[in-house]
Amino acid sequence: VRRLDSLFARLGMDVAAPHMKKGRLPKLKDHLIQWSRPRKTGLELLTSVRSIQAGFDTTREEAL
Repeated sequence: VRRLDSLFARLGMDVAAPHMKKGRLPKLKDHLIQWSRPRKTGLELLTSVRSIQAGFDTTREEAL
């Protein structure tokens, strides 16, 4: 998982670089995923996903 994190962080840097102010470079640490410590339980993850989904559902209903 860590290698894929680094790969996608590098890709994010390459995508962001042309859009930054002149003379500035993107930093790898700004594009790395920060994993939570201590690890969440399955129930905590499910609760997080449900709350995110509820936000999407609310936004979708408002758009209709």
